[in-house]
Amino acid sequence: MTGDGARRGVARRGVVTVVARAAGTFGTRAVGWVRSTPVTTGYLLALVATTVLVHRLPPVTVHRLLVESSTNLHQLDRVPLRVLVVSAFWVADGRVLPWLALLGVVGGLAERRFGSLRAAGIFVAGHVGATLLVAGGLVAALAVGVVHPSIIDMVDVGPSYGFAALAGAVALCGSRRWRIWGLVALAVWLVGSASLAGDEGVATAGHVLAVGIGFLGEAVLRSRAVARGFPHP
Repeated sequence: MTGDGARRGVARRGVVTVVARAAGTFGTRAVGWVRSTPVTTGYLLALVATTVLVHRLPPVTVHRLLVESSTNLHQLDRVPLRVLVVSAFWVADGRVLPWLALLGVVGGLAERRFGSLRAAGIFVAGHVGATLLVAGGLVAALAVGVVHPSIIDMVDVGPSYGFAALAGAVALCGSRRWRIWGLVALAVWLVGSASLAGDEGVATAGHVLAVGIGFLGEAVLRSRAVARGFPHP
């Protein structure tokens, strides 16, 4: 082997070694992240499973399933507890990848920061609280004829209210710079989701309410931690 060939061989081996080390480091960190966020990971797997089911079932069956799982006024009146639980495990349009990314990051950060039970509590509070507050607003709006009666049976499923609550809590739980950037990112998401919504502002109102619930949850956890002599949960 010539000198140039030997040098190229050494260079290739060096590149392979660097790539292998980087892959090993990434894999180790990924495994550590999954192990430290069991609730988030389990929830993401559940969303993947229901999305696979949505893609395998006939469209008519999917529509009926989503309507029966929705937290619309009709279903909340009939089977409130069931739809409040089940609705969080479906993505209406089947596009689960954006939610995997958003929930994987924000849910993971919340779980690592607040603990699994507290993070799950914030998610549930946002999902249930915003749903019921929106439902109350819709009842009032229907009474005065502001919204169309068809909204009673609209499809309303997904993790967005719970996500919004977690995002609100995470946005406030760090340094001043973290809070500024967190609130900016949160505002961008709210504006973006509002521009894509086609439900007379129902989802947008729910997202804003859920963010407020997340703010409140973070404030409660922080005050309790301070009362116990810790700077933050």
